[in-house]
Amino acid sequence: ELRAEKGCVHGGECGRGANRCGEGEMSAAGFAVPAVYAPRRAQGAERTRGRQRAQRGTIGVGARGRGEERRAALGAAVVRQVTTGTQSAARYSELAFGNLAAGTWSWGNRLLYGYDPAFDGEIQRAFNALVAGGVVFFDSGDSYGTGDLAARAEVLLGAFRNQLAPQEAAKVALGTKLASYPWRGWTYSSMVNAALGSAARLDPRAEAPSLDFCMMHWSPASYLPLQERVLLDAYGKMYNEGYIKNVGVSNMGPRGLARAQQRLAERHRVPLSSLQVQLSPLCLEPVETELLQLARELNISVLGYSPLALGYFGSGHRSEGRARTTGIRRALFNWLDGDPAVRALVQEMSEIAKMHDRWEVSDVAL
Repeated sequence: ELRAEKGCVHGGECGRGANRCGEGEMSAAGFAVPAVYAPRRAQGAERTRGRQRAQRGTIGVGARGRGEERRAALGAAVVRQVTTGTQSAARYSELAFGNLAAGTWSWGNRLLYGYDPAFDGEIQRAFNALVAGGVVFFDSGDSYGTGDLAARAEVLLGAFRNQLAPQEAAKVALGTKLASYPWRGWTYSSMVNAALGSAARLDPRAEAPSLDFCMMHWSPASYLPLQERVLLDAYGKMYNEGYIKNVGVSNMGPRGLARAQQRLAERHRVPLSSLQVQLSPLCLEPVETELLQLARELNISVLGYSPLALGYFGSGHRSEGRARTTGIRRALFNWLDGDPAVRALVQEMSEIAKMHDRWEVSDVAL
């Protein structure tokens, strides 16, 4: 596993963010508490097991250039065929950054993933393996890293890309999310400083750093509605001034997505490039909402994060995998493993994997 699971997949059929998915909530620390913690997620697994054979398309992240050309250029539509043994489906949209992306939530996260700087060599080997395998987009956030390891994921990403051969480094795109801290965004300069700080960490060699791809990590609308409008205006202005090249949002439901798209378009003439939300076989409520359809109508690409349910569908569903996991995730995996509906889901996914050469449960989850 090489600690590479903690990523996001350019998933189709994606929907609400973790803070609005099932019983998931935003924690006081500002990160999404995964909806797989919610009891009704496991209860709902029995109802949705049959959907694991269903076809799913893939949506990528749209690349845009600066100014009017960037706003106009949406790229050619690409269709990918996904086969699950008995059914297949062709789906949508632009795949400028490929079908599979990697996330870095675990890099620097002691609380949830037990990170230690001693892991950095192993993480870099995982990074290099992903690049060699064709992954060209890596997602991060300026809040990825706890305590004195703040923004550790961005620092590592920038260092790892710089150590690639130039021709390989040129293929790799890095994106990040700026945390919607209650104190952030009330002055435009604070947002510019945050964006430039992330840009400098992700590309320390750049003479004039800017962000290829930047998202609002979560919406503060439920507890501070005015701040959401202030933040969106700042993203729009930073786009038009060249600090960021693509604007996205994360952890939003249909109303929030429509609200963000409208404000950016009407006030700043800025396209909303993407929405990032939690999606896994244990977090399927996004599929059942109108969010995906709305994203299609608005031409907003969707990325699904934590597709392996924090690693449960990687190695966490096996006893030897759980034994190597510590802390909160180990408790979560043990709890999930004790649920008959979840075990039945894993068994069905295992049967699907047998239909394909060298597939495992993780391949079916993706």
